[in-house]
Amino acid sequence: GFISDNRLIAKKQKYSIKEGGEKYPRGVTSVIAGFLESSRPINTKKGDPMLFGQIADDTGSTEFVVFPKTFEQFKAVFVPGTCIALKGTWSDRNGEASFMVDLAKTLR
Repeated sequence: GFISDNRLIAKKQKYSIKEGGEKYPRGVTSVIAGFLESSRPINTKKGDPMLFGQIADDTGSTEFVVFPKTFEQFKAVFVPGTCIALKGTWSDRNGEASFMVDLAKTLR
């Protein structure tokens, strides 16, 4: 027979950027959306372009990081002053919450 266990079904919760940075489990895939305040492209030691940026909603802002392969794929999305959605994972960098980006899209 087939037994269903509702405890195995993950509950989707909505967090603001501030709450996500404070409470969301590290390393678990999440989506954040907001206003792209700033973006700062840099090159890795190997010379590959990557990006640091700041995204905000009405509760606060957080830093995000886009590594070279993802940056190459989505670089057209990172235009300061636009609204974007980012899929990735929360981590801690130098004691502060940071978001590691896997996918990005412009919100219209």
